[in-house]
Amino acid sequence: FARSGENKDDYEFCDLATKANPLEGNGGAWCNGTLQGVIDKLDYIQGMGFDCIWITPVVKSLDYTGYFAEDFFAVDPHLGTKETLKDLSAKLHERHMCLIVDIVANHVRQMTVQADWTPTATKTYLGPRGINPFDQDEY
Repeated sequence: FARSGENKDDYEFCDLATKANPLEGNGGAWCNGTLQGVIDKLDYIQGMGFDCIWITPVVKSLDYTGYFAEDFFAVDPHLGTKETLKDLSAKLHERHMCLIVDIVANHVRQMTVQADWTPTATKTYLGPRGINPFDQDEY
């Protein structure tokens, strides 16, 4: 994703080594790439000869990768909105380009998180509560 938004020039903002925190949404590390940032770079992308874009999972996720989904029906607010995702798709189709949206359906956020990776780290049990749609009683 292309960087956009108010922190787009703050490269310390995505320092994964010092800011990552598994107890915060998106791991506490986000590098500001957004769906709008991709839309803003479509001339450049198409000019390089690409006719399709394959983007990272956009589902609301515990970390910045999209591989620890919390809600399969929501776009992660760090990336944008459902409307922005639809807008990206429409703008690509206007250019006769395609959009592949990666999704990792066999991954959800972990049930337990810990403050660090040492053997004595404090662990917090989260359980399935809040993982949409798998927090339903029938599952």
